[in-house]
Amino acid sequence: MIQIELAREDVIAIDADVLILKHAQSFYGADESVHLRLLQQRVCQENEVSPKEGEATYLETGGAIGAKGALFLGTPQLGHFSYREIRLFAQRAIEYLAKRGLRIETLATTVHGAGFGLDI
Repeated sequence: MIQIELAREDVIAIDADVLILKHAQSFYGADESVHLRLLQQRVCQENEVSPKEGEATYLETGGAIGAKGALFLGTPQLGHFSYREIRLFAQRAIEYLAKRGLRIETLATTVHGAGFGLDI
């Protein structure tokens, strides 16, 4: 059974097996906050988390954030991130994690903030 829950929490603190974040060829909002925390806690180095469109970077977080792992998926720049891209983002995340063979019970991801512009 799949259960979906919407939580209004700080993404850095959310308890999950994997936190899925987009990398739109630059850092914005949640992905930037998580990246900075991982840098501060020496989980990664500056150039380690910048996947190009279609690529991915997975890191074990070592307790630096609430999630045990962080998956950064490279997406097009924000101006080219459409509904189609959102569907591909979700599909690619699940496929990537399935190929890694990780035991995952809880996934977390963010939703786009107000004013993102898809419906304008």
